Amino acid sequence: MSLSLAACAHVSPEGATNGGSGQSIPHFTGPYAKEIAEDYASASDYFKAVIVDEQVSDAEYQEARERAAQCWRDNGFTGIKFFARGGGSVEDRSDMPVEQWRKIYTGCEEKAGLIDTEIWYWKLRTNPDNVDWPAAERDCLVQAGFLEKGSSVADMNRWYDSADPRVSSPETHECASDPLHLLDDSLSEEE
Repeated sequence: MSLSLAACAHVSPEGATNGGSGQSIPHFTGPYAKEIAEDYASASDYFKAVIVDEQVSDAEYQEARERAAQCWRDNGFTGIKFFARGGGSVEDRSDMPVEQWRKIYTGCEEKAGLIDTEIWYWKLRTNPDNVDWPAAERDCLVQAGFLEKGSSVADMNRWYDSADPRVSSPETHECASDPLHLLDDSLSEEE
């Protein structure tokens, strides 16, 4: 059994500085200006340095992953894996209570700046222009033949809640994770 990381929610790092501490927030101007400014205000120092240009490079993302992995190794974790499309896992720790090692695991992600860096790395790759994601997902599902032309986002949500077996298909997953088809399909699992 292993604990898996999935970048799907924003979690502010413990002890992060914010605008209230006298530190100014850069003036962001891109498609995600408001969202980046909000995350910047409560982010780790590493993520602040990364996102100041409103981009997350491959090298910056890999560095955040390595920073987290080093923290995990320093805390006795083994079996560290990162997945090509985000997230990762480590082997369970049997030498301490689950709550304790999960706290260490998450603390390493936060200190390394991995959580915010990973979220923004994928967000900027899958939706660089900040288009309406649910509408793009719906359009992808229409194009794939899962929904009728003219379907609404509400129709899409009802379809997801239906018993249709195609809801769990790889094509549906692709529409949910990359509706604009911007990711490289050659990505492979890393260790």
